Amino acid sequence: MYGFVAARAAHAVAYGTAQSHDVRATFYTIGSVIVMAMAVYALIALL
Repeated sequence: MYGFVAARAAHAVAYGTAQSHDVRATFYTIGSVIVMAMAVYALIALL
């Protein structure tokens, strides 16, 4: 969860400082992968 929050904060900073799309997309992708990993972990724990 902390990784997701850090990735979203970094994305917000990159957006606020007008970084390139590639920089923003990298942070967004990292956050998305973390969310998918948390979902898989929760599904595995459910079984």
